[in-house]
Amino acid sequence: MGKPAARMGDTAMTCNDPTDMPVGTVIGTAVTVLINNMPAAKQNDQVVGVDVHIVMVPTPGGPVPTPLPHPFMGMLDSGLSSSVKIEGLPAATVDSQASNTPPHIPTPPGTAFQKPPTNKAKIIIGSPNVLIGNGGGGGGGGGGQAGGGQSEGTSDEAEVEEQHYLDVNFVDGGGRPITGARYSVTSPDGETTEGALAGRIRQSGVQEGSYEVSVRAVTSATWSATTARVGEAVTLQAGISGFESGTAAVFQIFKKNASAADELVDAVEAESSGDNVEAEWTFRYRGRTGDPTLGRSRTQSYAFPRFYFIVDVGSCRARSGMLQISDSLKIVLKDENGNPIASEAYVVRFANGEVRRGTLDSNGEAIEANIPPEQSRVEFPNLSGARRLPR
Repeated sequence: MGKPAARMGDTAMTCNDPTDMPVGTVIGTAVTVLINNMPAAKQNDQVVGVDVHIVMVPTPGGPVPTPLPHPFMGMLDSGLSSSVKIEGLPAATVDSQASNTPPHIPTPPGTAFQKPPTNKAKIIIGSPNVLIGNGGGGGGGGGGQAGGGQSEGTSDEAEVEEQHYLDVNFVDGGGRPITGARYSVTSPDGETTEGALAGRIRQSGVQEGSYEVSVRAVTSATWSATTARVGEAVTLQAGISGFESGTAAVFQIFKKNASAADELVDAVEAESSGDNVEAEWTFRYRGRTGDPTLGRSRTQSYAFPRFYFIVDVGSCRARSGMLQISDSLKIVLKDENGNPIASEAYVVRFANGEVRRGTLDSNGEAIEANIPPEQSRVEFPNLSGARRLPR
């Protein structure tokens, strides 16, 4: 008994984590061999899609399992027919497999997969009426014969024409396939199937009637500003499509590290409203104990901490750009009677090694703006016995 022939647009399962319904699409290139009016798939044709794998994201409280998307692209290289060739190469069928090239690397950097991915994709949907054998001189009891022209199956032409297909392409403004979004298809009898979009929804052998296709996606993820000061609230914004108002969302906020894994420092829950979902977050410097943004990075030399967020709405995700945090320092010098000491030289030393020098004004004050939000020490080199008073 043969197996259903694979064609361009057929579906392949591309993930072994049970957190999602990741689906890849076969990209067939045999334009001279058509099966059900679609190019036949063969050895070295590609499977493209988006996997969702669970990665262990480091946090101050220990690694947190987090489902994150990973692109899949690989050529069909195993499970191919040994008896039928397409344009001189072994034909692909249901159960033919592709190998992801290059293999998945856990993202963001510094994380690890909870379960190592197989880096394999297996075709799970093929032609409803053309079978390809895997042995002997022909295509099996119901095998399709593939040669230099149109593919012929055991079904006659009338039967092929009576097949019904659902074929919907999704492209962006530049004509590029849209991938990574979630979709659902509701059939005339009310049955709903869901999956991850890989640019196209193709279903064969479906019943006649009207189908409802909806796509859910996070279309944007932005901060309300690119820079903010300590204690200043910023808004996390995400544009969405296809979700009902009130859909739960989670914003995970990460600190970007130059020489270590990015750190998950906070998570904020929200609900969608129309085509948007928003949340508010404030960076607060709390010193050596309890500041989630410093921790193990304290010994690193850095200028200003930077943060990004990943928003998750109904298993659709997007990542924002960077938000940079800065601070300011007001210096006030008074004598023991509370009178200002004017025109005194000062030195500010920061934990990252930076040193700033200046002179107080006539009111005994100075402001150092745009400084890193970390501990600092103020010195008055020409005074002895000066001490810092609590705020």
